[in-house]
Amino acid sequence: MSSLAASPCLAQAPLLAYAVPKPWTNPGLPYLPGLSEWLQHQGLPASVLVVPGLIWYEVKAGEARQVKRSDELRADMKEGFAQCRADNRALAEKVDRLVASLLTARQS
Repeated sequence: MSSLAASPCLAQAPLLAYAVPKPWTNPGLPYLPGLSEWLQHQGLPASVLVVPGLIWYEVKAGEARQVKRSDELRADMKEGFAQCRADNRALAEKVDRLVASLLTARQS
């Protein structure tokens, strides 16, 4: 008798069919327990509903990633423009002081 069967907890608990995952037929997709069996029993109508749903989900997730990235880029642009405005103000003040000093020198 194996050590698993000798355990009182495991002897009373039934073994579950989904305890050991079955390999998925497409390695590019994540394993979803029970989905492959459900699709086999439901046939084509279920596939017609599930596949567009998965595609729709991926499109929406892609859109969300694009929106997030564009928000990050927009924030970076705002920071860059704010820095340019600050630099332009500092340069304008320097030019104003230079012009004022030149006018003062000519008047003397």
